Amino acid sequence: MEKVERKKRRDRPAGTKWLLLLIPLALLLLIGGILVYREEGRVKFTPRTFRDGTIVSRETDEVARIAVTLPNGSWSAVQSMPGVLTEESGFTLSAFYSATYLQAAAVVGYEDRFTEDEADYAERLEEFGLTENAVRVEITYTDGETLGFAIGDRSTEADVSYYYMIADTEPGLFGVSVSMAEDWRRDPQALREFTQLSLQSSRIDRIEITDLQSGGERVWALSGSITDADASDTWEVCSPFRYPADGTEMIAFLQAIGNLRFGSLAGDAETVRKQTPGLEEKRTELRFHLQEGMGTVTGEDGQVETTVFPEEECILTVWGEKNEQVLYVQSGEEMYLMSLLTLGPVMEKRPEDTVSRYPVQVEISDLRRLIISDNASGTQTEYVITRENADTEDEEERVSVTENGVDLPYATFSARYLPLEMVTVSGRIPEGYEISGDAHTEYTFEKTDGTVHTIRLYPFDQMHDAVQVDDYPVLFYLIRGGLQLDG
Repeated sequence: MEKVERKKRRDRPAGTKWLLLLIPLALLLLIGGILVYREEGRVKFTPRTFRDGTIVSRETDEVARIAVTLPNGSWSAVQSMPGVLTEESGFTLSAFYSATYLQAAAVVGYEDRFTEDEADYAERLEEFGLTENAVRVEITYTDGETLGFAIGDRSTEADVSYYYMIADTEPGLFGVSVSMAEDWRRDPQALREFTQLSLQSSRIDRIEITDLQSGGERVWALSGSITDADASDTWEVCSPFRYPADGTEMIAFLQAIGNLRFGSLAGDAETVRKQTPGLEEKRTELRFHLQEGMGTVTGEDGQVETTVFPEEECILTVWGEKNEQVLYVQSGEEMYLMSLLTLGPVMEKRPEDTVSRYPVQVEISDLRRLIISDNASGTQTEYVITRENADTEDEEERVSVTENGVDLPYATFSARYLPLEMVTVSGRIPEGYEISGDAHTEYTFEKTDGTVHTIRLYPFDQMHDAVQVDDYPVLFYLIRGGLQLDG
């Protein structure tokens, strides 16, 4: 018997590998600025700087109280302990928003001063949105001093975009950045601490995405266990058709699901639906089933611990858009805001983009027997692979091969078989195509665990064969002669 190296996972084209590495990284960079970043303890920010001037510059520990009056409500919070803002009605702001508002209250400035003369704007406040619809902010510092300012409408200047602001202690009509203004204009419901979405992609074994308005359903399911070494290669598309899924595509899909995060809490789902136009009907439902499995959690002391997570199902219901980048999504009894940048690619995933283009589903390390039937000539060729486990971890597995009962060097068989693993289909069968006649060639693969897979080739046109994998629908064609165990 010949000693062989342990088989590595089937390589994909280099470009695909790099793409899969870059997609999650790019997504994280894109959403980093808009999704909530939570960590134990205080959230650190780079001190804010202003292009034109600073009205107040203090340390965040000097901020005692913040009160914000909005056109549709108000909120006020005190710094109950270093880095923590507690709203005076009882709830604690999330770590992210505590840090955001303490920083914004400690350092207040502006990007432009349109005029210093109060006479230029005092009688025209309505033009700048600085009357009853303005956002009013009152900050109290630990030494008893206060600062009040109002933020109005967005400027209409073509070359720059600011919000108008006036302050109690500094004369002038100011322009402040969009990000600063929108922080102060934020809905109080979004500030609350909430349990962040955390989907461990390694435990997911079923994905269902349903368009609730059209009734269309897309389903993917894992045919094996999440603990299988080749789990990513045992996914299949279940609806609207059945077909083996590509392991590499599913890894990327699962990573995208694992990256899903709530942006902020919008409030009680029923209340939000009643108060928000356009949320009358559900649009899309996403269901993720997670098997029981091991995972890690970070405790309050910062220590990472391993724990067993129970079997569970996560249901996300999309109701509509808040704007072009944010969606209203219900989970349980709460409504959240989620970024379209992350949820969109998952919600819009097409099954046809995840099907395997590799007809051969069995890697050589898992192969026990291969039978090639030439139905035109009535001949068969049978390859039987016998494996003996290594005596020690340092030794390699010993393998022997026979071809129709005659010994065949494993290196020879391997050189013939490995190219089969990399064969990809040539194109997609036109919709409505149906098989006619019998397969002219059939490959039967028996795996070491007893599982059997088949590939049947049917005449499609003068240059191509239609490919049927197992009993799945015929979706692809392959150039004739493209699938051969060359001898």
